[in-house]
Amino acid sequence: MGVSATVIVNEWEAKSTLEMIEDFISSSELGDSAGEFVADRIVKRTLKGIDVNDNDFAPYSINTPKTGTPNLRDTGAMLNSISFISNGSTGAVIECESPIAQYHQDGTSKMPQREFMGLTSADEVDLVNEVIIYPLIAQITWS
Repeated sequence: MGVSATVIVNEWEAKSTLEMIEDFISSSELGDSAGEFVADRIVKRTLKGIDVNDNDFAPYSINTPKTGTPNLRDTGAMLNSISFISNGSTGAVIECESPIAQYHQDGTSKMPQREFMGLTSADEVDLVNEVIIYPLIAQITWS
């Protein structure tokens, strides 16, 4: 004789949980959370000298008086200008208002590209987990 288990799905609880998920996904707070996460992650990763492809930034030119690992900090003004505009439930736009940001992002004839705006693959996984999955699990578990 085999062993069996019976699962009974409570239709009301299932519908209630799906409604909670729908409310969460359509919440304007989702864009705020995503924007805050991404802006913070860009700054932290950049300060470590890592680009959006998860590689070290190109080293300083021998003609540059700076030493050490490039982290695009210099005065701090560029990284402090990173902000986001929430689009509500559809996400957020992350911006860097510094006039020198584009030179770092794209590189120039005299400066290597150090692409800092964006997310690594690992950052994208963390974004989904920390902004969507974990908060949803917490809501479902404690409701």
